[in-house]
Amino acid sequence: MIFRVDDVEYDTVGMATYQTGCPRMPLVYVAEDCRAVFVVTLDRWAGCRVHRADSAESRALAHRFDLPDVARVAG
Repeated sequence: MIFRVDDVEYDTVGMATYQTGCPRMPLVYVAEDCRAVFVVTLDRWAGCRVHRADSAESRALAHRFDLPDVARVAG
């Protein structure tokens, strides 16, 4: 999947992908360089969106879904 965040285009081909099991937030991606975490959200009205998680959100995701790679990015 190719997506754009803050006018930068990203491709998930080289990213680590984590399925959360959460219907509204099904996927978390960690960039190849391990410097960014991206979250896919689904909304009935807005559709599929991707945003870059800040360090606080990354830590929360790592804890909630037991994602050690995400915890390392969060610092």
